[in-house]
Amino acid sequence: METSVPAEMLETAESFYGQHGPQGTPLAELAAQGLEIPPAALVLRHWHGQQGRVRPFLPTATDLAAPPVPVRVYRGMWIVDCPTCRGAQVAASGDHRLLCVDCFNADIGGRWRRVTWPADAPAIERVLLARPDPDTRNWTGEPVAQLQAENAERGLPPQVGV
Repeated sequence: METSVPAEMLETAESFYGQHGPQGTPLAELAAQGLEIPPAALVLRHWHGQQGRVRPFLPTATDLAAPPVPVRVYRGMWIVDCPTCRGAQVAASGDHRLLCVDCFNADIGGRWRRVTWPADAPAIERVLLARPDPDTRNWTGEPVAQLQAENAERGLPPQVGV
């Protein structure tokens, strides 16, 4: 029996929010106007700029003393949890920083917080994408071999492309 495997990638802030900036303006158009939005700020711009809640600001510094927070995968999306307020948001794969949309990192003076990504993120994606049901595409730090074993238990290939 051949299993249909999606030819896609897990969602990141860039793919989830990255097509348009505030008020639906294409990001490429904003960049041409000198208003480039860093990937980690896409979620902030969406929730506070595009939704009209507050005028978003971007920190100018990263708190290097604050412990970095790890990403996880939830239902096929790379997510980062705020260690202060426990809010969660889509993580940016190309910009490993967090500014929480709920508490604005108030505990560290509104500065960026560092985010850690696993070195084997592409391997994790390949394994999770072999799961046709997005609800089962979750990762909280397990080794790739464990994810592959879970796929085998479900009768799925160890990863996409196999």
